[in-house]
Amino acid sequence: MYKRQEKTSVTITSLDASKNEIELEVPYNPKRIAILDLACLDIIDELGVGDRVVGMASTSIDYLEKYSNDASIKNLGTIKEADLEAVMECEPDIIFIGGRLSKSYDALSEIAPVVYLATDTNEGLVNSVSKNAKTIASIFGMEDKVDSLMSAVSYTHLTLPTNRE
Repeated sequence: MYKRQEKTSVTITSLDASKNEIELEVPYNPKRIAILDLACLDIIDELGVGDRVVGMASTSIDYLEKYSNDASIKNLGTIKEADLEAVMECEPDIIFIGGRLSKSYDALSEIAPVVYLATDTNEGLVNSVSKNAKTIASIFGMEDKVDSLMSAVSYTHLTLPTNRE
């Protein structure tokens, strides 16, 4: 009888400390997530895996405050300065960062794999966010959810008037 082997890791495209694209092996469907980038938290929240967040950067964004107000989620500092000791204490399987923490990439990488995603101005905002959402979704095996999420973003949140008077 053939026994199907469960996927334990996935290779994604991320950035390194110097903002170069790299292939990075990360845990597949991680259970303990540290978030130091609010755009990534927003995507993780939309994917429905926010209950796996064990630590995050502080935020005052209303719709994400449920995470910073949750006593079980450790405060990991800010999106500009991570509290490395707090990150270590929450024992994440994976860490998400944005550009403001690129200087901490190497130190954070010693704790867990670091997914560093940024907005690519050459691709444009919507395409860049879509690419990042697909990368995050692939980590959780939720690629099928991204298209519907992104079509909602593309058409409802970012529709600009075509006539200017």
